[in-house]
Amino acid sequence: MNEEIVIISDPEICHGKPVIKGTRVPVKVIVDMLKRGYSPEEIHEEYPSVPIRAIRMINERIRKKERLLAEIKVS
Repeated sequence: MNEEIVIISDPEICHGKPVIKGTRVPVKVIVDMLKRGYSPEEIHEEYPSVPIRAIRMINERIRKKERLLAEIKVS
């Protein structure tokens, strides 16, 4: 399976909480907003540092009840 990792967990960033790669935005924030009915575009307006393609991918995975893959770094 060759897919882009858009979620990382790094002890140096937000105490290791899963965030959108390249940002400090917790994945939980994005997921909660999607579950409350925000569109990917509305979320991107609130968090422009998060690529719209990452939000759409997370939305699609949630809709299909698929797992979200994350890159985990250890110090």
